[in-house]
Amino acid sequence: MTDEETKEAIANGISIKQQQIFREIKNELYIRKLRTEPQRRYMTINEYYNFVDDRAAQSSSNLTFEGESERILSGLMLHFCGDNRAKDVLSEFTQEQYSAQKGILLIGGTGCGKTTLLRLFQLNPLFSFNVVSAKEISNQYSVNGFEIFSKYCCLSSTKGTMGTKYNPFNQEEFGIAFDDIGAEIIGQNFGQKVEVVSEIFELLYNQKGSIPFSAINGTSNLSLSELEKRYGSRFFDRLIEMCNIITINGESYRR
Repeated sequence: MTDEETKEAIANGISIKQQQIFREIKNELYIRKLRTEPQRRYMTINEYYNFVDDRAAQSSSNLTFEGESERILSGLMLHFCGDNRAKDVLSEFTQEQYSAQKGILLIGGTGCGKTTLLRLFQLNPLFSFNVVSAKEISNQYSVNGFEIFSKYCCLSSTKGTMGTKYNPFNQEEFGIAFDDIGAEIIGQNFGQKVEVVSEIFELLYNQKGSIPFSAINGTSNLSLSELEKRYGSRFFDRLIEMCNIITINGESYRR
C-alpha cells in the first residue's frame, strides 16, 4: 500500500470506531432512561449557601475571594441552585448571553481560583459533576486509545461506589467538569494524534438531545483567542453554545 492508502485506511478505521463508540453511548443512555429515577432533593438558596460554606470550611485551599471574584462566587451559587437571579449577577462576566441551560467554563490566569470555585460546586442541586483533569484524559488516550471516549462522553452513574454521602441530592447521574483545558498535550496512540478534549466536546455536543449542556463544565488558563487557536473555530463555536464562559480577571488570589 502507498502512504496515502495507508493514511486513508487508518482514517476509515478511526471513523468506524468513533461511530461504534457513539452507538454504544446512545444505547447506554437509553437503558438508563428506563430506570426509575429516585426523588431528587432540592435546596433553597440559603440552604445551599450553608452547604457550600461548609464545603469551603473543610477545604484546604488558602484562597481569598473578594470584589469581582466574590460576585462571581455568588452568581455561581445561584446558577448551581437553579435560581433565575444568576442571570443578573453572571451577565456581567459572561462572554455571550447567560443561559441557565448551559454549563460553566471559568477562564483566567494561574492562581485566580478557577478550580477551587468549580470544586466548591461539584455537588449541587442543579447537576452535580465529577472533575477530571484534561491532562489525565489525554494521558489515558495515549494508553487506551478511543476506548476512553465511552467513559467521558456520557453521564456517569452515581450508583455503586457513589453512596448517599457523596450524592446528597439523590441524583441518578453526574455530569463532568474538564479541569485545565489546554494544558494537556495532544493525545497520541499508535501514531495517531488526536486533540482529545476537542473530540470529547464534539461527541457530547452531538448528544445534546440526551445530555443537557448544564451537566458540562470546565476551567482553562487560556484566553478565548488562545482556545480558538489551539482547538479551531468549530470547537470554539461548540464551546460557546455549550458553556457560559466566565473570565476571572486580576492577580492571583492565593494567600
